[in-house]
Amino acid sequence: MPMTKKEDIQFGVLMCFCMFSVMFFYNLFLNGRLGHMTWLEGVLTYVIGFAITLLIEMCLVGPSAKKAASRFAPKGKKIYFILTLSIFIVFGMVCLMSLCGYVVQSISTGFQTQSILSDYLTIFGHNVMLAFPLQMLIMGPLVRLVFFKWVKLKQSAAV
Repeated sequence: MPMTKKEDIQFGVLMCFCMFSVMFFYNLFLNGRLGHMTWLEGVLTYVIGFAITLLIEMCLVGPSAKKAASRFAPKGKKIYFILTLSIFIVFGMVCLMSLCGYVVQSISTGFQTQSILSDYLTIFGHNVMLAFPLQMLIMGPLVRLVFFKWVKLKQSAAV
């Protein structure tokens, strides 16, 4: 786990970048937009989406998830806190980013059905089906490994 504010920001940016990248292309694929955007549209959409994602994670979901995890995680082992924190962050990010995606989709293509709640829950369901296992099984362990091998060792060497 990151120990300083700087490490926390570095870890958050790295995790956000990895998760957002996969989810970005997944949602482009789901919405039939993969291959139907210009290169500039894709880059702009990616950069704006990543900035929004990072802001939401750093300002809203991350701090709230840390408070909730410290309250609800079983005491004793650090792994319990990490798993609880990951669960809270995944569900918080999926809730808010699905809402952002729904708003953007509705602006660009109009409402898909008569039920806003049904549309949102469909988007949420699709996103959580990928985001949860992706975070828990692949990105969480991979980013932690990269963070500790690259960032922590780099900082240790500088000292």
